[in-house]
Amino acid sequence: MLAKAQAAAGKAALERQAAAARAEHYGPAAEALQTMYKLLAGVCHSALVLEQHALAIEGMNQQALGNDRRDLVIDMDILRRAVLDTIGTRHASIVVPVRTGETDEAFEARLWSVVASNAGVAPNGKKERGTTVSAAVLAECRAMHVERRANEGDDAYSARRWAAVAGALRLQLTNGETEADHRERLRYALARRLNVDRKGESDEAYQLRLANAHSALVTAREQSDPLRAVGEKALAAIKRHALGLEKIALHRQHAEVRELRPMSGDTDLMRRYGRRSD
Repeated sequence: MLAKAQAAAGKAALERQAAAARAEHYGPAAEALQTMYKLLAGVCHSALVLEQHALAIEGMNQQALGNDRRDLVIDMDILRRAVLDTIGTRHASIVVPVRTGETDEAFEARLWSVVASNAGVAPNGKKERGTTVSAAVLAECRAMHVERRANEGDDAYSARRWAAVAGALRLQLTNGETEADHRERLRYALARRLNVDRKGESDEAYQLRLANAHSALVTAREQSDPLRAVGEKALAAIKRHALGLEKIALHRQHAEVRELRPMSGDTDLMRRYGRRSD
């Protein structure tokens, strides 16, 4: 009789606990699932809107590139970083290295001095100091030597100079290349053509240090990307709650899941999750 009474009391206590848990958690859990559905529908809508605008921007960029107006191209990566900065991206404290030795301005001044000197060399190819310059280099220097116009600004004069170098060396701006990158490429090519070495740190050494700094900056920015962080958390929540994948942990190691089969002991019907394969 005592055992029966204890069993009945335990059963009654368990039923009370279950009733209390249902009263406390069932309603909020159902409401959370409804909220998840609404939010995920909003995510899908935002993704559709973003895709439409990105497609339109890409079309405009193609037109700009086709008309040689790279200045009108909209960089989606820059747009993304600007938006993330308003959300609260933690800026990485990466110091971009400063080149040691001769500055860009001083090096370019020496290059233009050599160009001007070669442009004024007599046709026999003999310079005043007695060194010989090839006829091809002399002809290129004459083509690259540009006199400054009256009342011409520094930027306009510099642009005409580098345009002359690009024409003489046949190194035009390529698709996706910025004006700054193009000018750096022209400066490097001009120095090699004139056989003029930069004082101090070499181009290769500086570019290596600069590339390493930029790589560290990109890595730090990605690690502090709030959109990526919340996306990863949301993806885990979607897998577990929206797709109900908690019983199929063996499938989670695959990047693309085509079919989810019930495991042993799972009485639910077969679930199928179709995702676009690569």
